[in-house]
Amino acid sequence: EVFFKSTERKKYSFGVTVDPVTIATLSDFGTIGQVAESIIRVEKEKEGVIFAEMRGSSKIELSGRECFAFDYVANSTRGNIHYLANLLVDREKNLHSITVQSKQDEFDEVKDEMEKVLASYRYDQTG
Repeated sequence: EVFFKSTERKKYSFGVTVDPVTIATLSDFGTIGQVAESIIRVEKEKEGVIFAEMRGSSKIELSGRECFAFDYVANSTRGNIHYLANLLVDREKNLHSITVQSKQDEFDEVKDEMEKVLASYRYDQTG
């Protein structure tokens, strides 16, 4: 797990987690709609969350693998946060979760940068 936090913008961060899973592809877990619903359900179950909504989802390719991309917001007692996230399962059955977040009121200013951060992520496919 790696987490980077901006020193200039509050609540602006980027994180990557890699966890072993038993599925070979994201489609083995469910449809993109089912995964989106799960993400929002988990957000709503977090303490202090007032509102959570999926703004968009799509299937893309990342490092030659199927990737689910999500755009969602969560408003809580800790702030109104906008998330962009990519999920993929590599050939060794590891789930890569790549998430960039910002304050909702700063999202338009940093959206292009957030998308570039997500697009720059690659995993080592040589294993």
